[in-house]
This record gives sequence, C-alpha cells and structure tokens, in this order.
Amino acid sequence: MKIVNKIITTGLMALLPSTVSFAMDYKEAPMLARLVASGDLPPVEQRISDNPFVVGPGVLNGTEFLDWTVGNYSDGRVMTAFEDSYHTKITGIIPNILWSPDQSTKDPVGTIVEDFGWNDDYTVFNFTIRKGLKWSNGDEVTTEDVRFTFEDLYQYPDAGISATSQLHSLGNVKFPVAELTVKDRRSFSLTFDRPYGFFVTELISWISTAGEGIFKPSEFLKQYHPKYTDVAKLNDMAKAAGLEKWDQHLQAKTGNHWQILLGSVHMIGVPSILPYILTEADGTTIRLERNPYFYQVDTEGHQLPYIDAIETTMVEDEGARMLKIMAGEADWVVSDWAKMPLMPSFVGGAESGNYSVQLADGFVGPPTLFINHDYDYENSNSQWQLLMQDPQGRFGRAVSLAVDNQDINNTVFFGQYKMDNIITGSDFDLPKASQLLDELGLDNKGADGFRTYPDGSPLEITISAITADPANVDVGQLIAQNLQKIGLNVIAEGVDGGIFNQKVANNEYQMTMFWNDVPAWASGISVDFWPSFKGGWAPESAKYIDTNGEAGRKPPAYIQEFFDIIDDRKAVPTGSSEGEAQYARLTGWFADNNVMIWPTGDIVQPIIASNDLGNVVNDGYGVLFGWIHAVQQWYFKE
Repeated sequence: MKIVNKIITTGLMALLPSTVSFAMDYKEAPMLARLVASGDLPPVEQRISDNPFVVGPGVLNGTEFLDWTVGNYSDGRVMTAFEDSYHTKITGIIPNILWSPDQSTKDPVGTIVEDFGWNDDYTVFNFTIRKGLKWSNGDEVTTEDVRFTFEDLYQYPDAGISATSQLHSLGNVKFPVAELTVKDRRSFSLTFDRPYGFFVTELISWISTAGEGIFKPSEFLKQYHPKYTDVAKLNDMAKAAGLEKWDQHLQAKTGNHWQILLGSVHMIGVPSILPYILTEADGTTIRLERNPYFYQVDTEGHQLPYIDAIETTMVEDEGARMLKIMAGEADWVVSDWAKMPLMPSFVGGAESGNYSVQLADGFVGPPTLFINHDYDYENSNSQWQLLMQDPQGRFGRAVSLAVDNQDINNTVFFGQYKMDNIITGSDFDLPKASQLLDELGLDNKGADGFRTYPDGSPLEITISAITADPANVDVGQLIAQNLQKIGLNVIAEGVDGGIFNQKVANNEYQMTMFWNDVPAWASGISVDFWPSFKGGWAPESAKYIDTNGEAGRKPPAYIQEFFDIIDDRKAVPTGSSEGEAQYARLTGWFADNNVMIWPTGDIVQPIIASNDLGNVVNDGYGVLFGWIHAVQQWYFKE
C-alpha cells in the first residue's frame, strides 16, 4: 500500500520565512479577545488545534498571483456585497478536506486532516484528523463525528438521509457507499469497492459535498436524533421550528454548504469547521461571522480570518445594485450576473467607488447551446429522434458549423472572450452545414421557405434561454439567426429561471441556452456537463443513471458511451497522466457528438475588490473561484 504523507507544517517550511516557529504565540481578533476577557470564550491557545494549518505565501493562491502579506484584524467593520438572488457566491464556506492552490487538483495538502493517503489502486483512503481541531461551538472533532455520520445518519433508515453521491464508488449511487473503518479517536479509513481516484478531486472541490458528507457535528446533532433523544420531544422541537416531524428537523440540521448559500434558517447555530458561520438569513440578508475556533493561522500566529463578518444583501433590481456598487457600498463583487457587458459601467465607477476592477477567467463557460437528445424520445415516430439517432451525428455538426463564433464574441462580449480551446462550434462553415442537412433528408422546403423533416412535417425549433444572464438570450438570438441562414426555422426566447429549470427537468425543451462549466475544468472540480444539469442535453438518460434504471430513458449506445467515460475517468486522479488522458477522451466525445455547442472558449469576467482590501489576487488571475475562496486571508488595510 502506498501511503502519501501530507503534513501541512512540513510542506510549508519551504514557503514560509525561516524565522517562523510552529510553537508560536497565537493572536486573536479584538472581538474574540473581549469575549475571552468576559469569560464567554476560552483563551485562543485552547481554541486553535495543536497543529494549525498555516497560511502564508503560495498556500491559498500561487505566488505568481499574489504578493502575500500578514494582515491585520478588522474590529467591527463588516465586508459587504450585493446579489440578485440566493445561491449567491458567498465567500468563506469551503467544506473541503484537502486543498490545492488556485483550485487545481495537483499536490494537495490536508486542511482539517493532517495526514492522508491512499493505496495503489485508489480503493482505500486513510485520514488522520488534525489534533485538537474543534467545531465552532468548541466540541472537539473526532472520529465519533464520522461514525455518527455513517451509522446514525446514512444507515438509520427512519432518518431519510442518504450519503452524498461522492461517497459512493465512482461518485455513482448505483455503486455502494464507502465502508468506514475507525482506527482510533483521530484516524479512520474509507474503502471503496472499485478504484476511485477521482475521490481526491471530490475532497478538494468547493462544489462537492464529499467533505461535509464525512464529518457532521455528532454531539450537537444527537439532540435531534431519536437514538439519543425522546421522539415526542423531538417532534415538539420540529414543530417549534416550523416543521412537521423530527426527521425533517434532523434533515434540515444536517444540510450542507448549499443550504447556507440558499439561506436556510435551520443552518443557523449548526457547528461548523469553516472560517465563517451562518448567523442571519432573513430573506434579504445573509450574514456570516468569524468562527472563534477556526484552525488556520498566518505565519505570525494570527488566528484567521482577519475580517469579523460578511454580509450579502439581496437587491433584485440590477440598476439599484449597480448604483450601490459604483457608490462604493460593495467590498467585493463576484457573481453570475456580473458579466462582461457590464464592464464599462464597473470601470466608470471605480474611482468614485474606491474599488478596482479586474478580469479573471470565469468559473462558468460562455452561454452554451444545449441540444436535447432525449426530447420526444417516447414517441416511436419522432422525427426529432430520427435526427438525434443519426450514426454520423450530422445534425449537431451542422448546427455547430453554422455558429458564427467571432461575430458572437464581438457583438456580445466586446471581443474579449477567448477563441481557443473551443470544444465544439469552432469552425464556421455555412455551406458545409447546409450540405449535412441535405444529406439528412432535410432538403425540402415548406411554404414558409424553411426546411421540413424528412416526412414533410414542419421542423420548428425554439431555443429557450434562461434569463438569469441576459447574454443567454442575446447569444440565443444570434445563433437562431445563424441557423435561419441554413434554412432552419429557429427562434430564441427568454424564460424565467423557475419555469426554465422545471421544464428542463421535465424534458420539454428541444434546445436551450445556459452557461456551463465546460471546457474550463480539466481539474474535475466541476462536472457541470452532466446531461441533466443546466440546459439539459439528455435529462431522461441522466435520470436513468441517477436512479439506477428505476426511472428515465435507458441511454442509447452513444450516450451510454459518455457515462462509461465518466466511470473510467473517476477511477483515477484527475491530476495524473491517466486522468489527463481520460479528460481528453471526454472532450473528444463532446466534439464528436455536439450535444453542447460553445460559441466561444473560456470567458473573462469582471471582479471587483475594494481598494481597502489586502491579500486579494492580482489582475488577470486565472481561476475565479480560487479568488473568493481564499477569503480567510483578506483584510482591511486601515
């Protein structure tokens, strides 16, 4: 068995000043010092783990992106942001167990674990919890938290709580959940029934729920569990919380970081190991306050984070948000709605608003055209399915060839989006696109002058674009115009997010426009290209896989090939040579099948930071979400 030893204090010695001593004198924020003085909080030495995670140059962000400095504490100043809705990009809630700088997945180090490793075939993963690590309420983090999670939650049928998919082999619920072995108070292992190297990525990813799916605060949660508390009392507690029964209450209290993003009031007061804990969620404002037991320190022993609290306020009107931002009322802006078309407004307000505007490679891809290969599949005479099932994939290829990439980039994105690394849609060739449609039997025209299906029936297509980002509608309309030039009767329309998501789930759309994470994530941190996600290119096939064949459509062979590639990819770590080869195989499948068509390559996106903030990355930073998830090192300069 190959055990990869990852001890953060050892790994940092080359990065930190030689004068640093790891038996350092700890320092704490003034707000916490006052609580210590009043007897409401133990001294800082008793709150920080015996072996803290030390943040310094190159730890959270690469040294080429940030000239890292020791910061100073804010005392009462709150960092603010404005959003258009929940599911906002709130900082400081990374639930990962491992960390790689800049959201890569190579050479990870432990965060809440001080030792970790795996065997040669990636079936056994070993962990040792950081000594003295504590939850935000002061309870020690131990393997009892892991045992409770697996045995008293996942294996307790009446609780109705299933293990997160990432804890199943290959991240697939059709395979078994990892077998837990507790070795002692701090050490445990997880054993999968087949190679699962991708699990390393799941332990790093901020999107994944793998880390928080392993650790739950057992002492706190036992008060909501019938194994430890009388059921009648539990039901009374549930009703007091506005819920019907104890199981709903337990489920609400065991939520993950996505429930925090959505502002779940039930997550208030739930112990955490993150730098910030949820203290307010009232439908308008989400407030996060520093975790007094957070286990990370800087190179001089200051307990992180530096900033006391973060508040994100929901402002639905874009004009009102923009006025607040340009008036300097936002300390940072990183959002799905803050896209390239708003760049002139952001830049225009920078001086008066005391902020700087940067362009970073975005987390999401550009607005993407999804062609739904499951649409109308239940109709045995479906003309749409006749096009989708073409062994040569000529319809998708024709659509791809008809997209005028450069025109879209220039018209919608000021020519700033990147034009390399486009997996599909990079070749603009209208004559070739028309030829492919002719070969498919779409060579007849109806009374309206547009092509008909081979049986002579009207071929009418609507591109349904989610309005969460206006660029989705703009790009959809340009693509519709492109496709009209090759004789296809296509229109584009905007659809509100709630309706859009429901209809995608119900397999009601032929084509959609929505941003998507591919092609950005060779690291594997996001699998946003799953067939039912975002615009949905095969939602019923995904349902079949997700339910282990109990619902949905049994995938046709070419879509099943996609799922096979995913399983093969997840057998190995993404950062390995084998993982890189599997990623190339995956992108090759997308290029061959044209289920999603990208009008440009990687996007660039405005990010705003107050000039008062320190330790934020330089302009041109490569990975948007590596930027905001290093929030514990940010500080106010004054």
